[in-house]
Amino acid sequence: MKHIDAKDSSQKAIGGPDETVSPAGDAGEDSRAQPAGPNGSTPRAAKIAAQSAEAPAEPAISVADRRTRKRDIVAKIGCALVAFVIWVYVMANDSPAAERTFESVPVQLTGQGEYALISGITDVTVTIKGRRGMINQLDPSAIQAFVDISAIRSPGWQKVKVDVSVPSGTTLQSVSPESMLLYFGNSTTVSVPVDVDIAEYTLPEEYVLGVPSAKPSEITVTGPEDLLSRIKSARATITLGQISGSVTAKAPLTLVDEEGKAVSSTFIKMQYSEATVEIPVFRQVSLPLTLSYKYGYYNNSNVQITWSPETILVRGETSAIENGKWYYTIDEKAITGDGQYTIPIALTEGLTNVSGVTEATLTIKHVGTATKQVTLTNFAVINPEGLSYTLLSDELIVTLRGPLSMLSYLSDKNVTATIDLSGFKNPSGTVMAPVAISVPPSLANHVYEIGNYTMMVKLG
Repeated sequence: MKHIDAKDSSQKAIGGPDETVSPAGDAGEDSRAQPAGPNGSTPRAAKIAAQSAEAPAEPAISVADRRTRKRDIVAKIGCALVAFVIWVYVMANDSPAAERTFESVPVQLTGQGEYALISGITDVTVTIKGRRGMINQLDPSAIQAFVDISAIRSPGWQKVKVDVSVPSGTTLQSVSPESMLLYFGNSTTVSVPVDVDIAEYTLPEEYVLGVPSAKPSEITVTGPEDLLSRIKSARATITLGQISGSVTAKAPLTLVDEEGKAVSSTFIKMQYSEATVEIPVFRQVSLPLTLSYKYGYYNNSNVQITWSPETILVRGETSAIENGKWYYTIDEKAITGDGQYTIPIALTEGLTNVSGVTEATLTIKHVGTATKQVTLTNFAVINPEGLSYTLLSDELIVTLRGPLSMLSYLSDKNVTATIDLSGFKNPSGTVMAPVAISVPPSLANHVYEIGNYTMMVKLG
């Protein structure tokens, strides 16, 4: 009998409809790899044979059955795909419970309000519900949000409700935010001065800060009028530390109210955010009065002079202080006698009087001198233009001051009066001509006239 191994039997089983696959066929192939038993069979083959004998035989599957099963599977898959496509279409186009969210929907202001919108969130997010096919085709402009400002009665932050209009056939699901904080007011522009606040500085002795200045000296500020009405100035604050001379520096500007508290808001815009600050630094000292004499007649032996105040407080740059003076020149001919005379405060250039005193008082006492009056009737006339003139007075009384011993030598014989017409060009009219008084040269350094003298003269 011809032996057929497991491989061959398997091929034949596939080849014919009546042939079956032997369950032991595979075992035959495996048995060739096993050692033979005592009766000539392998242990694995014997085990498989025993299992085959005990288990009922499985029915054989034909090729036609396999093809039928395959067609069934393909048909089921196709039906599932068609159903899925239909479901997707329905959900995408005809679902009655679809939702769509529209972001950044602009909020429109309605109603007539007293104040304009200055700032705040001006858009919302809106979610609507409806048939998917419809809402998917909606233009975002079909969703409209409104805020009614007709009820706004005061400036500042106001909480307002947002109303939303949606197309017919849809319903509003949500709006976010449902209400919003908006800032209302009327924008305006004002000018405010710039002032300087100096903090934390130290100066050497005798040094003081001058009056600081800022450039620009004022700025314009734009913003809600309710905020701007609180602003007093723009303050430039600067910290100097230890200084000994004038300073120029940049300083940031802060808007402040009457109490010096900052007024700040994102709605306020300043023309400039900083200013250039100039801070002068001066020396400050007390200066005594320095007296001088116009003609040199006064000296320590013939006059005693005191003054009040004795010193005045002044300030200036170091160079001005070192060379500075409080000075006054006494016109001896204007001092009629002993007594008190008021003089102005005169300072050299670069000094400033910070004492608060605007005038001083001189107390003058003459020592060893006296006065004498002389009546003059003879006059010399200076007349370079050759004018025709007539003296309207026959005499002139002159007061002289000097040592008593010298005054005794003076009389109308050696005291002369000279009338000066050189300053007159009009050949007619009445004029008041100046008169110069002179004494003998030997006495001229010690004796002088008191006051100014004139003579009425008719010209022509």
